[in-house]
Amino acid sequence: MRFPTMAVTVAALLLVTAPETRAAPLQDAKVTVQVNDNTTRTSWYTQPIWLAIGGVALVLIILIAVLAGRSGRGNTTVVK
Repeated sequence: MRFPTMAVTVAALLLVTAPETRAAPLQDAKVTVQVNDNTTRTSWYTQPIWLAIGGVALVLIILIAVLAGRSGRGNTTVVK
């Protein structure tokens, strides 16, 4: 049993260490690395949430101005 095991081991070592089976070093390999940062940066005032907050604030200011203008009148109804 020793001889077949030894023979297989020697054969494997010969195959692994044979010069034809070894991989050649990669001498001509060229590596190109490109990094693309395609993110866009926008200003804070063009963000949709700030546009919505500004729109709601504008509507509230107009509503307050209209209500303030109507409350200055007298509440007397004149019928002719």
